Amino acid sequence: MPTSSRKRKILSTVRKLWKSVLGEQKDDDSGGSSAQEEQEDLAAVYFVLKAKRYLTSRHRVPRPPSRVKFYLSDMPESEFKLQFRLSRRYFTAVCELIADNAEFRSTPGKQTRMSVELHLMGLLRTLGSTDGEGHSADFLSVGGHTPEHLLAKRVVRALNSLRSKVIMWPEADERRDF
Repeated sequence: MPTSSRKRKILSTVRKLWKSVLGEQKDDDSGGSSAQEEQEDLAAVYFVLKAKRYLTSRHRVPRPPSRVKFYLSDMPESEFKLQFRLSRRYFTAVCELIADNAEFRSTPGKQTRMSVELHLMGLLRTLGSTDGEGHSADFLSVGGHTPEHLLAKRVVRALNSLRSKVIMWPEADERRDF
């Protein structure tokens, strides 16, 4: 059986008390102003409690420290290479190459996009492991299918846009030198 919330229990108690005051007021024909005031006070308490979402003030739970920050700065180089299949030096070089790409710019009015580093980590982690879906998300502290779909797709598009600058066929004289 489902449990009642604290708010629902308090509202039920106030309602019962209100009904009993109304019953006493009907029995007592004198119509005293104190009974009327008590009824109005109970009605006010009931409606104030009913309008509130929470009975007590909420305390925010602080967000845990970023794992990405740990991966980029504090993780040992050997562990970084094991997790992302790339040395930290090359990782930062790739991030610098694709950082200015339109894929990583946030749309005004929408939630800001994640960092380029997180995007690249998501792609490298997904391509370099056989964990299956969801494990990359836990590893990077992002939602369910985010690394597998959004992060990877954006990085691949950004890398494809660099293709013409990076991959070139040699000229005729360069081919002869080979």
